[in-house]
Amino acid sequence: VSYGGKIYGIAITPGFTKIFAAPGTYNLTFSKDYYNSTVITEHMTRNLTENVGLFPTSVNVSEVYLAGVSFFFPIGYLSLYVSWTLPSQPGVGVFRIDYSTNANMSGFSYVVVPATASYTVLFPVTPAATYYVQVLSVLASNQIVASKIFTLNASSLPDILINLAMYIGIITYLVVAVRILRRAFKKKRTV
Repeated sequence: VSYGGKIYGIAITPGFTKIFAAPGTYNLTFSKDYYNSTVITEHMTRNLTENVGLFPTSVNVSEVYLAGVSFFFPIGYLSLYVSWTLPSQPGVGVFRIDYSTNANMSGFSYVVVPATASYTVLFPVTPAATYYVQVLSVLASNQIVASKIFTLNASSLPDILINLAMYIGIITYLVVAVRILRRAFKKKRTV
């Protein structure tokens, strides 16, 4: 609470401030981080109780805490790697990632990750399906700031080729590992 450029009042409990002032008329400004300020005029001659509404500022809430998908990639067509940009301000409690094969997000599944995470792997997913993904910043106050819905399609030719190369690499690794283990086992038996 401020008046004439000076700060007055003390917060006794969250949302309740006690002000000590001499009798007179005051234009008091109530403000809080990430909220619009509220100005009231009080003519103080006795103890007064006044309810003051503070409303979130749209810029701070919708932009500062916004997390949007920055990169995605299908992994083996059974899971989907999704990363996002972290908000520019602290205050996010967790991220909730909603995903669905329906454009209207009906029947969505979701994953909750810590506020320090900037990626997750969605599993299981329907192979080669189009997914609609939305990243929600859940603030400590339980307020939710949602990103726009992103369309992630895993059926393009580069995705198919990269996943095919991954499968070939895994199979090759397993074949080589089995051969090495067989040779080592045969050497051990002949010694």
